[in-house]
Amino acid sequence: MRGRQFGELIVRSTDGLLRSVTDLLLFQTYLVTALIGKHTKYEMDQGITEAQQLLEEINYTTIKSACYRLMRAGLIVKTKTPTALEIAITDLGKRRIDALFPAYHEKRPWDGHMYLISYDIPTKASSIRDLLRRHIHRAGAALLQESLWVTPYNPQKLLLDFSKHHHNPGTILVSKLGKDGAIGAEDLTDLLVRIYHLKDINERYHEFIQTYKNTRPQSLLPISLAYLSILKDDPQLPFALEPENFLGKQAYVCYRRLFHLS
Repeated sequence: MRGRQFGELIVRSTDGLLRSVTDLLLFQTYLVTALIGKHTKYEMDQGITEAQQLLEEINYTTIKSACYRLMRAGLIVKTKTPTALEIAITDLGKRRIDALFPAYHEKRPWDGHMYLISYDIPTKASSIRDLLRRHIHRAGAALLQESLWVTPYNPQKLLLDFSKHHHNPGTILVSKLGKDGAIGAEDLTDLLVRIYHLKDINERYHEFIQTYKNTRPQSLLPISLAYLSILKDDPQLPFALEPENFLGKQAYVCYRRLFHLS
């Protein structure tokens, strides 16, 4: 399989989790670096061998170009002492990983309120409106209906910062509801399951657990991609709002066991 075809296959198979060969290379490097001191020598060698095999699958010119872009951006640096990959993650690179890949939050403070976000932005400012939608989504909100979002996490600071930096020409309204505040005919639990697609996410968590719970990892990359592709869709609601038997925590425990990252 040619390098370009391989890279495109990875992007398709991970639902956009890895958007370029550059991100794929950075992620694989992060995995190998994260294992240092936490696995046996055999396991570490296995991880390095796997990384090398992955890189050999991609066209050399593609890798060279990806490495150059990463180093130019300050995301990776060459080490003075050669290693199997000759690349070390810099602090900036680690921050990029944190932004690129989701992290499981074991602590989720909640003030007991739900928040409704609505906005009215002129059509001529469509770019600002689209940017606002992305900001609202980052706040952990889900679309309830056109221009109306709901979230359990207070979005006011994020929205204030947005308006300050983007000169919002319209109006943004935030309404605070109690935990039992009515939003239509559904109760809150059913509403959250629907708008956050929690049933589908839970089924994916269940499949992940069943696939890997009794295995010893032979391949680092596929397991990480399988888990993170689910986690990126998990809104990570306050634990008090998650439906009964939601498997997010169990999947996280399974993932940590596989990689000894506790």
